[in-house]
Amino acid sequence: MNMEIKHRIATGTWMICTEPQAFPCDGGRACPYDRGKKPLRNIKGMPLIDWDSRSCPTYGHVCPSFMESFGLTPEDLRIRATLHLGRLLRRIEEIRETTKNADQVLSDYEKTLAQYPKADHPEYYV
Repeated sequence: MNMEIKHRIATGTWMICTEPQAFPCDGGRACPYDRGKKPLRNIKGMPLIDWDSRSCPTYGHVCPSFMESFGLTPEDLRIRATLHLGRLLRRIEEIRETTKNADQVLSDYEKTLAQYPKADHPEYYV
């Protein structure tokens, strides 16, 4: 098991990298790991580490170009992404079951999204 993964398991926190990094996307403009381009390097399977210089400026996850430094393989990323998305969907379902007016909340959400798009109102999305 990789040293960074062991550290996370032992402490509950990731090892933070602060050294400047070279990204394959020129700083978030043309991600070669965008959906469909490189499905074997699923960004959803990469760790999400705040303040890490390996984190993608667009997606927030550590860039898949650093997959090997975490000791991860494409299969590891597929498994991690599947588990992450499954947990997220289960949590959403739990919230939906306990929210009496979930349909109304979602309807209000859609209307508000249309009324206040992120591009025009970034202050609501940070």
